[in-house]
Amino acid sequence: MSFNYSGVSAGKGASTFTLTGSGTITTSSASSGVLAVSPPALTFSFVQGSATPGWQPIVVTNGLQQAEAFAVQVSGGPWLNASPVNGMVQASANASVIASADPTGLNAGTYSGTITITSSAGGPFQVPVTLTISAAPSGILVSQTGLLFTAAAGSMPPPGQTVPIVNPNSGTVDWNAAVTSATNWLSVTPSAGSSSSTSSGTVTISVDPSNLQAGSYYGVVQVTPSNGLPQSVVIVASITSTPPGPSVLPTGLAFAASQNGALPGQQVVTLDNPSSASLNVSVGTIYLQAGGWLSVNPPSATIAGSQSTGFDVTVNPAGLQTGVYNGLLEFEFADGSTQDVSVVLVVSPGSATAATAVNGRPAKPAASCAATRLLPVSTLLGQGYQVSAAWPVAMDILVLDDCGEPMTSGIVAVSFSNGDAEVSLLSLGNGHWTGTWQPSDANAAQLVITVLAQSVQPQLTGTEQISGAVKPNPGVPTVDPGGVVGAASLAPLIPVAPGDLVAIFGANLAGALVQSRNLPLATELGNTQATLAGQPMPLMFAAGGQVNAMVPYGLPPNTVQQIVVQYNQAYSLPQPVTIAPALPGVFNKNGVGIIVVVKPDHTQFIADANHPASAGDTLIIYCAGLGPVSPPVAAGSAAPLSPLSKTTNTVLATIGRQNATITFSGLTPTLAGLYQVNAKVPAGITSGPAVPIVLTVAGASSPPVTIAIQ
Repeated sequence: MSFNYSGVSAGKGASTFTLTGSGTITTSSASSGVLAVSPPALTFSFVQGSATPGWQPIVVTNGLQQAEAFAVQVSGGPWLNASPVNGMVQASANASVIASADPTGLNAGTYSGTITITSSAGGPFQVPVTLTISAAPSGILVSQTGLLFTAAAGSMPPPGQTVPIVNPNSGTVDWNAAVTSATNWLSVTPSAGSSSSTSSGTVTISVDPSNLQAGSYYGVVQVTPSNGLPQSVVIVASITSTPPGPSVLPTGLAFAASQNGALPGQQVVTLDNPSSASLNVSVGTIYLQAGGWLSVNPPSATIAGSQSTGFDVTVNPAGLQTGVYNGLLEFEFADGSTQDVSVVLVVSPGSATAATAVNGRPAKPAASCAATRLLPVSTLLGQGYQVSAAWPVAMDILVLDDCGEPMTSGIVAVSFSNGDAEVSLLSLGNGHWTGTWQPSDANAAQLVITVLAQSVQPQLTGTEQISGAVKPNPGVPTVDPGGVVGAASLAPLIPVAPGDLVAIFGANLAGALVQSRNLPLATELGNTQATLAGQPMPLMFAAGGQVNAMVPYGLPPNTVQQIVVQYNQAYSLPQPVTIAPALPGVFNKNGVGIIVVVKPDHTQFIADANHPASAGDTLIIYCAGLGPVSPPVAAGSAAPLSPLSKTTNTVLATIGRQNATITFSGLTPTLAGLYQVNAKVPAGITSGPAVPIVLTVAGASSPPVTIAIQ
């Protein structure tokens, strides 16, 4: 990245300076030796007063042909734990480490920790963990961050897609839903609703291709709660010149039955025919265990153009022993192509008073059954899938145990054989877990998806693998998972602060390198825009793989918000960003701080190895991420020279591990977003070519930088 500033210091006398630097973002999930660890970071969010821990998995992948042992260490505080502390990952397999965060007794704030995994075969792998405790309940969780619709130009609208709106806290939250991009082909209903801790609200998002030409179209739906900031759903409409093929949904079904109990209720598979021509299909049954227990009606059908038909699916466990049975419904079309629907039947011992299924939720089994494993079933993505890189892929996993009981708490995570960032799914509370995958831009090679489900009480696990392919899709803007970093330190996978200068890493974020030349900073550079929590971000720099921007002031601290980058008419999928009260970082070059030394006689120079500072000198430390200021300054505007805009948070500084006296901390006058801390070098300090300097604000400390002191 590059920063170029010229301005006046808050110390006595003028100081003209230039800040330049370059760097790259690296994550701790990259493979080292034969092991890899994913995801590269974890984030937990709670409301103050919560007493229920949260769990997330860390997946350890072994690429060697023999088993490998690993050890796990935790640092950061008693709120963070990981299990097991010693583990084994088998050859060419995965193992999981369960990270748990306990919010009990914690005050509102942002907490940081690290889980380190070591092995003789690779590592150490450090996974940063961020815990946010908000002072009051706020916001909602939108279960999908993106949706893809495919339709032919001028055709009838494809089926709408329903998105649950989850309230993760107690009580009821009202919300509004609206299309915020200027599109006449996109709609959302209802425009208002509510979600409680026990009942999710829903919106249905629809597109109308009747007046669209072939091409790719983008839109945004925002759901705004009464007690928080908006959540975005990016909509992609892929309009083709010829109709897309038929779709069969869901791609997986699960039934639960008890021996000698009532038959499970029927479930429906829907076949949508987007073509104007009629479609002939026949449905066969394939059994992987036993046989004769699966039926579909009708067994064949002719679906008229632009119409859908439902197929009733039933099971009969008569004569089956207790256990898990797997089968397939094979939909075969006239051209010889097929689409399969996987079917899982769980037969538990005893009898049940009722054994019906509603909306894919299996019936509660007999209480005498003791579960031993989990059974994930993918309902939106089937075997042999083909998806387009960079466009959203909605995922829904139904998880039940081998007694037929839906899993409503625990963790469900999805990992990818091409190294895509792991996706942690959100529980809808009825055995369904949902989320959005953004495939990386890769060749159309085979890609294996692994679903890991794990419950805590009782401790059960289960996996499912789905094989398919990713099609190249160049030119779509994407923000890397964890790709928003503080511009001063470039430290990856940590929060940012209001007023912070950040670098946004990704792909196809701009057409060419463009820099802002004037103040206030513009919110659009070369057809590139960025929003955080629905608010425009002032931009300093835009290029294909990087955008430098400023975080708006006023964002609520200790929350997780969404960032979206728009280039031309295309949008990136939202990525989560944790907002901390402050997170200081000192501008530096290769770890050496960009610091101006002011001598007692008021002479000034930039510190380096040949121009060291001395005890009694004042250091002007240029930094970012110190948080709110007073008097306030609009994000992107020049800071005033009089009165000076000072930080509202208390700033501490250590030089050579000694406390330093601070004479000023605030925004650098005449510049936008640049902070400075003026600190005196303590008497009696130990000299050296690389004396460390650390700033601490609101309990967060900057990565150390160095200065030469004589």
